[in-house]
Amino acid sequence: LNVAAWPIDCLKSSTGHVIGFIMPRILDARPLYELYSPRSRVQHFPSADFRFLVHTATNVARLFAAVHKAGFIAGDVNHSNILVRHNGTVAAVDC
Repeated sequence: LNVAAWPIDCLKSSTGHVIGFIMPRILDARPLYELYSPRSRVQHFPSADFRFLVHTATNVARLFAAVHKAGFIAGDVNHSNILVRHNGTVAAVDC
């Protein structure tokens, strides 16, 4: 899915044990909570208006619809692991 940073490979120790995952990096995006308060919104999303907020919220709903449609259940979801780009598209990380 292009709406989430899913693991694309395993990182293994010299003995072959899985010790981590390799995931794509989401660039040029800010945590969703930075849209909450007017102060951080002005700082990180200076052109965000009500339409942008609705557009972003709709994209968050679409993100979870796409994840569920693919047969996954997202856990540990919070406002820090939904990232928002300046065009209002979103991605999930660390879920």
